[in-house]
Amino acid sequence: MTELKEDYLEVLEKTGVPSLIIDTKGLIVGATSAGVRDLHLSPEELRGRQYPGLDARLNLFQWKGYLEEIKKAGKFTYETDLATGKDLLLPVSVSLSFLDDELVLARFSSKVEPELPEKVLALAGKSLAIGFFSLNLISRNWTLSEGGRNLLGIELPEDGTALDAALQSLADRTTAESWSALKAEVRAALESPQTIRQTIILETGKGTQSLEVNIEVFGNALHATHLVGTLFLPGQQQTEVDDFQEINRFSIEYSRDMIFWTRPDGSISYMNHSAREMLGYPIESLPSVGDVSLGFTDDVLRDFWRQLRQEKYLEGAFELIRKDGSTFPVYATINYLRYGDQEFSCTFSRDITAQVAREKRQKLTEFTLDSSTQSILWVRPDGQVDFVNDTFLAKTGYTSEEILNQDIVKLVPEADETFRQRIWDRLRSENSFKFEVEFRKADGSLIPFLATSNYTIFQGEEYDCLYLTDWTRKKKRDQFIELAQTALDEASDCIVWLRKDFTVRYLNDTALDLVGGDMKQWRGKPVHDLFPDLKDVELRSGETVEFGLAGRDGKSHQLELAFSLLEHEDDTFYVLTGRDVTERYQREQKLSDAYQQIEELSAKLQEENIILKEEMNYNFDINNIVTVSPKYKQVLRQLSQVADADSTVLILGETGTGKELLARAIHRLSDREDQPLIKVNCAALPENLIESELFGHEKGAFTGATARKKGRFELADGGTIFLDEIGEMPLMLQAKLLRVLQEGEFERLGGTETISVNVRLVAATNRDLRKMVAKNRFRADLYYRLNVFPIENLALRERPEDIPVLVKHFLRKFSRRMGKNFTSIRKEDLSQLENYHFPGNVRELENIVERAVVLSQEPVLEIPLERAEVGAEKNQDWKTFDEMQREYIIQALRKTKGRITGNKGAGRLLGLNDRTLMSKMRKFGIEKREFLV
Repeated sequence: MTELKEDYLEVLEKTGVPSLIIDTKGLIVGATSAGVRDLHLSPEELRGRQYPGLDARLNLFQWKGYLEEIKKAGKFTYETDLATGKDLLLPVSVSLSFLDDELVLARFSSKVEPELPEKVLALAGKSLAIGFFSLNLISRNWTLSEGGRNLLGIELPEDGTALDAALQSLADRTTAESWSALKAEVRAALESPQTIRQTIILETGKGTQSLEVNIEVFGNALHATHLVGTLFLPGQQQTEVDDFQEINRFSIEYSRDMIFWTRPDGSISYMNHSAREMLGYPIESLPSVGDVSLGFTDDVLRDFWRQLRQEKYLEGAFELIRKDGSTFPVYATINYLRYGDQEFSCTFSRDITAQVAREKRQKLTEFTLDSSTQSILWVRPDGQVDFVNDTFLAKTGYTSEEILNQDIVKLVPEADETFRQRIWDRLRSENSFKFEVEFRKADGSLIPFLATSNYTIFQGEEYDCLYLTDWTRKKKRDQFIELAQTALDEASDCIVWLRKDFTVRYLNDTALDLVGGDMKQWRGKPVHDLFPDLKDVELRSGETVEFGLAGRDGKSHQLELAFSLLEHEDDTFYVLTGRDVTERYQREQKLSDAYQQIEELSAKLQEENIILKEEMNYNFDINNIVTVSPKYKQVLRQLSQVADADSTVLILGETGTGKELLARAIHRLSDREDQPLIKVNCAALPENLIESELFGHEKGAFTGATARKKGRFELADGGTIFLDEIGEMPLMLQAKLLRVLQEGEFERLGGTETISVNVRLVAATNRDLRKMVAKNRFRADLYYRLNVFPIENLALRERPEDIPVLVKHFLRKFSRRMGKNFTSIRKEDLSQLENYHFPGNVRELENIVERAVVLSQEPVLEIPLERAEVGAEKNQDWKTFDEMQREYIIQALRKTKGRITGNKGAGRLLGLNDRTLMSKMRKFGIEKREFLV
């Protein structure tokens, strides 16, 4: 390329046109000597410099746009300012064209030189009395007409390069005062462009003479760029002045710039041909400033002139209005001129419609790229980054200087040569594709993008135009979805999604493990294939239901299924969450069974506890046995003899003689007094429950046996068991009882475990067991086992001497209970009692005294017997009312198995309230525990 570049420069040098050679990246690779001269930069300073930047209005992105324009039209021409070595801007017209695929030729011409027609210079040369000169302040090029040289008496070479020599010659031949004044005005004009009129005193070959100097200074927004002027002798002929004025008028009239002369009142005193043509006004009908300039109100006009008078020079972009109402943009320089007492603004305007449109397109393009929500990068095949937009910089935290012209591997750690080759091979074959990639941010962290690669050829070079969509939220969403999917699949609950037609959309792994198969098999199947017992109404109700399901393992599973409705966009789903509660169900069943068993055991234990507590709370004292009868004291002596012997005792006697009292006395006098005494009324228990009551039963031994129960013998272990009314025991149990008495062992009903107990037996009966043995109603071997130590309990009629003391004992008892105070008993009543037969024995006497305490008035107790017991024969079997009540209450308790209260209690059966029944039971000495099962 170096040899080719030198060949191009050699050819271009011959043209004499200021030129630059630039590569497609915008780097200057060569310059002609004319270009070096005009820019006041050495070839070394230019070579390797970016053309965007030398062109003060151009950036790299616009440069690429210019290259596209060259490709379309073959060349591209535009006007701009180039930066010179003197820190000045050189207005130029630039023409761009391709030398080859890699090099661009930029030819430029200065716009500072006055654009005067050739005949203007010719006329100025012929007129010896008028001189013309111009000076390019940037290039230092200057021109002095032949007439000017004659007036100044200066001989100059034809190339007009001896500026410093000419100025020095002029300074030497004029007065110091004139020269200082002229320089001061020129300096002021250079600061603020204006018109200079100055007369200087000059020494020439013709002598001393005055010379009129007129200078006009022009410039841009930053500084003055050039000045032009005329020289003539005062008093020269008007014709010569007219000729020069004609030249000036012609130059201004046909300048391609639009020129206006306006006054402070807003009127336009002059418009050149270009202005009239562009605005559409004839020369004879000039508009006002307000007609051609947008927003130029009176206030704006006053402010404009105030600023112009102060600054002398203004420039900027404006909108002008054509006569037809359309508008177009111009760039104008406005000069303040004062001619005599008149003020003018001289405006030079140039149509910049094309430039504005081009700049607007460029700005829109840049704005679009930088405002895009997507990050954009242009990358070369070698990995060099040529362009990034602001969005990418904001996302990653880099500056453009840190990225541009850097290798993409700085941003993408995996983008090594192999990676790039793979991307470019695919890009060249597919033109566009998408992939996910992570970029390293300025802080070192990674940011995920979805990259769209587009294959682009720009100015003959390949680019990968990357559109990057921030994938951070998507990645997080994907991660969340993946976690949610994993959570769904691995959830311990069965999760099923149904469409609105109740077909299966999704089953998680737990559900599949339960029902078998895979997702493909179940998708689209009706939900009833999955859950046959599930009803549509249950689905729509949203209530939680529980039902059984046969799993693929062949086992029955209990499911608790909850329903919820999910609406997503236009789709409706039913979400079923099923929890396999089989184990819980089984546990609940076990707990329920156990609870029921506990309830039953608790009830049994409570009954047993009641029995034991009743025995423990029975404050028996042998000294409480009331008697003065020598016969009965003999009975008590028998108790004392047998109490410590631990032998079986059989207490015989009529009903009501106090057999239980003797049994308790034996227990209290024995070594077992600290252990329980358990009482069993064999007559009060149904035949089918006596065995269970005595020996206990195992769970399931019979219908209703929901728990193990200890029998009375187990409860009495270590103590004494009192079997009252033993003559009522069924024959089938007598053998088992005999075994317990002989071996101390038995088995619970329904059980096989042998239970050993240490129990002392005290039995009681009002039956003649010998007669029962003779009639085969009682086992002889059991009778002999029981009849080890028989004690005959005396009937009350056999110890009448105890009646008075018993009456007093019962009187004290019931008086305290009822809150009464009796001091005596009628003697005749006491005498009647002593002569009474007392078929009910002591219990009957107790009832008679209790009734008398209720009915009598204090302080003397009356015992009315004439209508009841006294008139009866001693041997009659007629039962008293109380005896009938007692027997009837006992029958009711047997029927209700000892239950007193409630709908199935004895109270309801007898038509009595619970409190009345309990009172009568206490009155008749009936114990609830005797009838409990």
